[in-house]
Amino acid sequence: MGLDEGREEKRRISYKKKYLDFKNKFQGKEKQLLKIQKDLSSLKKEFYSAKI
Repeated sequence: MGLDEGREEKRRISYKKKYLDFKNKFQGKEKQLLKIQKDLSSLKKEFYSAKI
């Protein structure tokens, strides 16, 4: 039983690491998206104010 428990623990750690890597990548992308949205809205404001 000890071997199976060790394998299970390694698998659990591996899954947790993969999950955290994925989560970190996603958070990075989310920050990029928020910055792009902010830039777009400021560009829109500039465009509309220049148009008038």
